Amino acid sequence: MSRYEDLCQIYTDHQRSMKTYKESAVGFAERLIAAITEDFGLSPDKISYRDEQDRRFNGHPRAYIRLNQDSYFHLRFGIKLEEGPRSFPKEDFIQDVRFKKMTPEGSEWLLEFPQGLRFTLPEESQPDDFRQVNDSLYKLIGNFYRYYLRSFLSPEPNITPIGFKTESLGEE
Repeated sequence: MSRYEDLCQIYTDHQRSMKTYKESAVGFAERLIAAITEDFGLSPDKISYRDEQDRRFNGHPRAYIRLNQDSYFHLRFGIKLEEGPRSFPKEDFIQDVRFKKMTPEGSEWLLEFPQGLRFTLPEESQPDDFRQVNDSLYKLIGNFYRYYLRSFLSPEPNITPIGFKTESLGEE
């Protein structure tokens, strides 16, 4: 085998490994979203995904998982929050996550939230493996709305987001 043929084989092996790794990442993201959906009691229409232009899509996370230059897979998803099915406003709480295997042949995923939360999960994570992730996400969302409402209602002027969409009060 020539050096060129050897390099071509190395390249071919690399491509196969990356394809396997990407498919593994899609499977991990699917299990993460399934665990959130089940634990939170969400119907599929309550979960959405965002692309690079932050457009909203429902369906499957595969198209919205990106491998970035930081060597992590990234996924942005939203959970639709509402007062009721026929009431407005409704709002998606948007959450970014990033994840990667701890080592190339590793059997664990590292999952990180930009808020500083980090979790180590088995490669073939099951719903129960995501319990701590789901508990943290639940607290994160609840605290977000509680904190910004308190900030909004404080006597000091502030420029913090209220945490939910507002409408004109209009006239009675």
